[in-house]
Amino acid sequence: MHRQKCNEDTTNIRAKTYAELRRKHWQYSNEELLETARLREDVDNIVRHDLKAPLNSIIGLPQIMMQEGEITEKQSEYRKNIEESGYRMLRMILNLWSEIF
Repeated sequence: MHRQKCNEDTTNIRAKTYAELRRKHWQYSNEELLETARLREDVDNIVRHDLKAPLNSIIGLPQIMMQEGEITEKQSEYRKNIEESGYRMLRMILNLWSEIF
C-alpha cells in the first residue's frame, strides 16, 4: 500500500512538473511573439514615416520644378535624375516592406 502511494505521488509530481514546464514554454513563446510583433510595428513605422514620407517630397520636387517655369537642359537632366532615383528608392523600400510583411 505504501509503495502504491509513493508511485501515485511520484506520478503526480511528474505531471505537475511537466505541466509547469509546458506553461513556462508557452509563456516564453508568447513573450517572443509579442516582442516580434513590437519589432515589426517599429519597422513598419520607420518605413512609413521615416523613409517614405521624405521620399515622396523628393519625388514631388521635380514635378514642381516643371510647373514653375522653364528650366535649362542641365536642370532638366538633374530633375530627371532626381525623379528616377526617387522612384528607384521607393521601389526598394516597398520591396523590403513587402518581404517583411
